[in-house]
Amino acid sequence: MGMRPLEVVALFLTEGFYLGFMGSFGGIILGSVLTLILENVGISVEGALENMTLPMAEVIYPRFYWGAPILALVFGTVVAMLASLLPAYKASKMLPREAML
Repeated sequence: MGMRPLEVVALFLTEGFYLGFMGSFGGIILGSVLTLILENVGISVEGALENMTLPMAEVIYPRFYWGAPILALVFGTVVAMLASLLPAYKASKMLPREAML
């Protein structure tokens, strides 16, 4: 009613940014905590290797690298913003009365 098409697009992109950033940040927190725990405890793959003769340890230990969470945060945020482009464009072309139906 009172927003210009460019303002509608900006609103959708801002929402996409915040949803992507917060979702990625939450995933990073959970994933980092789990990785730091499993770095000490390890993951047993003994059952999966029962009928195989592979030169592999029965317990694997993941490593935590700072680059992975940073990349995940950037990637998740950018993907969410890109995913909000089409709805933003469509919403900017709608009449206010069409959007309310």
